[in-house]
Amino acid sequence: MEIVDTIQNLNEYWGPPAQNWFDYFVDASKLSELLAKPGNQETVGRLAIQFAEQAASTQKEGEMMMAKGFSNEDVQFAERKAACLILCAMACFAYIEWDIEFLIDKYNEILSVRILIENLLGLCRSSETPSDAQFAEYLFAKWAMAVDRRYRLPPPPAKQTVNNPLLVPDLQLTKHENIRKMVVDTRTWFPQVISSLEKFIAEGKDLSVPGVNCFLTPFLEKGGMSLGVGIAGMNLLCMWAPRPVFTLSTVTLPGAEIVSACRFELLRFHFANGAMDTALDLLKQITLPTSTSPLVLIDKKELNGYYLALNVPSPMPPVPIGAKEFIPDQKLLTDDTSKFRRLRVWRQRAVTRTSGQLQVAFRSENVAKDVLEGRASSVRQRLLEKIIQQRFIKSLQRQISNVRDVVVRRRIDALLIFLCATVAGMREELLRCGWDTPSRLRSLASQAPKTVTPPVSAQIVKMILASDNPFWTVVTSFNAVELKQAMTTIERPFLRPYMFIMPEMLADCVLITRPVNELHAILLAKLNQLAEMMNRTEWDAECQTYWQEFGLPANCQIVMLTEAVRVQAQCISARALRHDAPDAAGDDRQLRSMKKLFKMNADADLLKKAGGVAFAAQTFARALNAEDFDFITTEVKFPSTTTTMAQLLAAYLMSSAPGKDVSQMRKVCDTFNAHVGPLFDHISRGSRRDVGRGRDREDQARAATILELTRFLRLIRNESLLSFLITYFGYLFNRFLLAKKRPHLRMTLPLGEIFGHESELSHVNILAVQELLDIFFTNAFLVNPANPYWLRCAADFRYGRGLVGEAGILYMEYLVASRTPLLSAPHESLMEDLVWRRLRVCLSKSYWFTLAALVCQNIEHKREEEYMKAMEFLYSQLSLDSGADYSCMVFDNTLAELLSDVYERNHMQPSSDLLFSYAYRSCMNPEGRDVLAREQSRRGQRLLRTLAAQLVHKIIWLEFHNLTMIFLQAVM
Repeated sequence: MEIVDTIQNLNEYWGPPAQNWFDYFVDASKLSELLAKPGNQETVGRLAIQFAEQAASTQKEGEMMMAKGFSNEDVQFAERKAACLILCAMACFAYIEWDIEFLIDKYNEILSVRILIENLLGLCRSSETPSDAQFAEYLFAKWAMAVDRRYRLPPPPAKQTVNNPLLVPDLQLTKHENIRKMVVDTRTWFPQVISSLEKFIAEGKDLSVPGVNCFLTPFLEKGGMSLGVGIAGMNLLCMWAPRPVFTLSTVTLPGAEIVSACRFELLRFHFANGAMDTALDLLKQITLPTSTSPLVLIDKKELNGYYLALNVPSPMPPVPIGAKEFIPDQKLLTDDTSKFRRLRVWRQRAVTRTSGQLQVAFRSENVAKDVLEGRASSVRQRLLEKIIQQRFIKSLQRQISNVRDVVVRRRIDALLIFLCATVAGMREELLRCGWDTPSRLRSLASQAPKTVTPPVSAQIVKMILASDNPFWTVVTSFNAVELKQAMTTIERPFLRPYMFIMPEMLADCVLITRPVNELHAILLAKLNQLAEMMNRTEWDAECQTYWQEFGLPANCQIVMLTEAVRVQAQCISARALRHDAPDAAGDDRQLRSMKKLFKMNADADLLKKAGGVAFAAQTFARALNAEDFDFITTEVKFPSTTTTMAQLLAAYLMSSAPGKDVSQMRKVCDTFNAHVGPLFDHISRGSRRDVGRGRDREDQARAATILELTRFLRLIRNESLLSFLITYFGYLFNRFLLAKKRPHLRMTLPLGEIFGHESELSHVNILAVQELLDIFFTNAFLVNPANPYWLRCAADFRYGRGLVGEAGILYMEYLVASRTPLLSAPHESLMEDLVWRRLRVCLSKSYWFTLAALVCQNIEHKREEEYMKAMEFLYSQLSLDSGADYSCMVFDNTLAELLSDVYERNHMQPSSDLLFSYAYRSCMNPEGRDVLAREQSRRGQRLLRTLAAQLVHKIIWLEFHNLTMIFLQAVM
């Protein structure tokens, strides 16, 4: 039942089909009524073109019948049908007063107008009256001149519309060639045309113009009987085909006006051909006609232009040649007849040139104009404001009376029903304004009210921060006096929050009493918070106050100085990641201070205390980032795992410098692997209990060493060292994948196989390796987010771990960063194929199956296999992307065929039709290699830009999700 109601509603808004030549040909009375009423120029002009085309087709059909030996009755039926069609066409031509320019300008069917002219010549020349031949000669002259003016500049070459024009005729090319031949043939008659116009000027005779009844009456009287030959044979009452009677109704045009019109035609011709003297003589003799017939009408603006061009005083009043000034004001707003309101470009310009209430009024009026003109597809978003709705309804009420077409009125009603269902308040406004069909404006859906929660005001934030709760003061304040007062009034027992982390070196020096002084612990935690916030200015100010509160002896000042330098180095490192303006002198000065303090702490044997190793790691990292090799290799004597790692990294930087021997760098890599590799071995436990206990202690020591290395390596900012570390730990990751029999997930390494051939490594602490790789990639992208090698490694790493969503984003960023422009010839096709294959998997996992299939077009080797994998998903799964939207990006015929098969199996006919419309365009013809290559490149670029836009949208969603999770964790 619902389907029946839907079909009835559709029929209600479709309306009846438009009538054509057949409706009027079979019902002569309808044609007679149409031609008896004035004001139907557009309909009658279209019918004249249709009748002419059908007459030419019928004449060819009769010639074919005669050549193939059909019966006499069939041939005569075709001839008489063609004669009747010619009479109908001539009657319509006479109705529009033989206006050749109107037919050409309105319908752009110049070949059909030629059919009308040639048939009129044949009818008038066979007439016994000389005036009829004179009219045909005059009309042919005007036709020839019109063709010469329009095609004096050759038209642009026609575009091919079929893929194989040798097998399937291309109608566009055929039409273009026929027009070219018509122009050439017409210009061969120019000497005769010129002499005919000169004869009309010399004789000055009146011109008898046949009217509608000259052609319509013979068709009404004998048309039906003449066509009966196809059924009843020869009829004694109508032995011949009907012919026009030129004496039934004629209009006489004065000879003086014919002379002026002929002079104007010759003026145009001679002026265009450079005969200025002849054109000047003709211009001086031209007078404006009093008749409004198109046969003698002279364009005043054009004539005035000739006066200006030939420097002749014009007898006519001056015609303004400049455009009317565009002033978007209140008067223009309701002037529906102005060209500035009819043309959409001026309507949009009025919105940009106004502001305030006048701009709102223009926007509303523009929406109403778009609805009345049938462009209602995008008006909903422009009607969300209440004031625009009101003005839109008033404008629509003012102009709806001008819409006479029933189909257009039904479309407007349907749009209003849709707007009532989707735009809040539209139905109420229509009813309030007294719309004439309130029963039809039913509310199909009700929108839920949208409540917007305003953000917290500054006053509320101040009230929260100014709470009298002493615990809140401990959490939010940094003032020593406020903290001390809060600690005296807080309830006991006091439990220090877990987020209060203390600096290790200072804590070992300050918190020496038992139980721990909680106020001192709180002050140390506040210093650490300021250091984490990179607020060095506040840290220096509060440190002086806190130091007095601690009351430490003078020998502890070196610890406080070390902590101050560490915080300073941390701020400088953060500034480098933010890409702020570098301060070379300040950085060098700070590095010298760190090295001096390192030596002082080493001499005082303070580096072995808690926090000393962290300061040493900070010093080593600063030196490595600045490439200060001598300090690490010659001046550092502090034995630790961090020192060994720093010296190995310094050795790599020295061996990888330009001009160094490659074998030396290979030795450094082998030494690095020998020292670092055993730290990440994860040996399986044995069955003996004592052995297990020993290995527990080994595992604990190894875990502590890895933690120490992690704290040091996360401070590395040097690009060469980051590539080296990513390469080594990626090397361990690949060996783990080989041991797990998953070599297809291996990641590409920035420096290649500098650590030798990858072999299986089953016992590896893969969690620590993955954590370090995450740290290195994070730091690397902060240093240089557009490094293609790092992007490719990070994408492979995410892909190997199964994080295909993040991998797809990184693969797309790699393609953008490694190519300029985006679609360029790849240098390593095999490596590129691996990227495209993995990108197809990433898109398939995200349920973008159509995009996954389109990406396979860029694969060079074994492309068909990837096509089949993509087609399986596209056929059996529900895709989140629409095939119709991506049809313009298909540039491989194999993919087009596979997609069409899937669309047909899934009954996706609109997508299939759109795919064929793009696949079989002329620009995709394989015969035109250059055009095809350009089109494939254009579609490939559009595909990659669309893919980048889709993945950027996903990046925004992931970032929002990450921020939400961080906020929830903070709240929890």
